Amino acid sequence: MRISSLKSINFTEEELKAAAIQYLHKIGENELAKHLKNNVCTMNWEQDTNEFSINIDGMFYDTWIVP
Repeated sequence: MRISSLKSINFTEEELKAAAIQYLHKIGENELAKHLKNNVCTMNWEQDTNEFSINIDGMFYDTWIVP
């Protein structure tokens, strides 16, 4: 028998956005982190793919894409 205690961690939208920005900086995606910081975003849990999705407003050009 295994006995455990259920715990919850609740984040505000701002806290999740800040965590995503920190992560992007950590992996070297500084321009994308800046874009996320300066734009509105929506966050969703995608049940089909079991992923957390952040959709960022505004136009962002990857360095490998020629506009």
